[in-house]
Amino acid sequence: MLNFCLILILLLGPIIATCAADVSHTFKKVQLSDKFWAEGATFGDFNHDGTMDIVAGPYWYEGPDFQKRHEFYGATVTFARKKPDGTEEKIEGFEGALGTENKYSDNFFAYAYDFNKDGWDDILIIGFPGEQSAWYENPRGQEVHWKKYVALDVTDNESPTFTDITGDGKPEIVCASKGCYGYAEPDWNDPAKPWKFHAISPNNKYQRFTHGMGVGDVNGDGRQDLLETSRLQQPALHVFLLRRCPACASARYDPRIRSRPGGPWSSGCSTGSALPSRSSASSPCRMLRRSRCR
Repeated sequence: MLNFCLILILLLGPIIATCAADVSHTFKKVQLSDKFWAEGATFGDFNHDGTMDIVAGPYWYEGPDFQKRHEFYGATVTFARKKPDGTEEKIEGFEGALGTENKYSDNFFAYAYDFNKDGWDDILIIGFPGEQSAWYENPRGQEVHWKKYVALDVTDNESPTFTDITGDGKPEIVCASKGCYGYAEPDWNDPAKPWKFHAISPNNKYQRFTHGMGVGDVNGDGRQDLLETSRLQQPALHVFLLRRCPACASARYDPRIRSRPGGPWSSGCSTGSALPSRSSASSPCRMLRRSRCR
């Protein structure tokens, strides 16, 4: 019997040790506010103390405990809520869980980036679809509203993003605007000026509530491409491959590859340089051969 127990311990020992090491991790929930100010949030070091802070809506919250908040633009929105006795009370923020209707805010996406290169994280806010995107300049420790600069006056699509699609090491706003897909980039010597929008797609009348957009390296050439889906041509997947066009003086990239069900993708460039630009008519995501730009 003793021998059997020793053998059992030897056999089960590794399993018991593995189970003991495989401990479930838990997370602590920290509620910043019970008010509805924004659809999204992000983090950055806004007070330059080496600790990450959180920005959500018109406030940023000091890390690491996120209890102290600072207003960086005007928190003026309220809505009326009826109390059980029939009287009304004003509630800060947009109407959401604290109200009777599930409404939207005017702040959809937030990003932290040092736009003016002063070493302090600034904040980019992409607002309600179809409205403006603006960045706010960090006042470097002053308890004031941050200076606002409009980056793009019309930011369409419900899933814009802020990423480096051009490969220059700096992020751009990737979105639709006024009917076209493309990206907006600042003049990095003067980011306070309105950003320039570069259209990648034709004007297909994309609008503020257009869905389905992504950024990724589709053809494995090390450069980011833009993908979008079309409800008008289902099951179409359009892929716009950004092509570096060294001879173009006015544009850094020549757009474009577009897929259609049963038809070829095409790419165009007025310079005549040879660029990978042709793909399959049958598979919207398969690159097959190279051809010259026309």
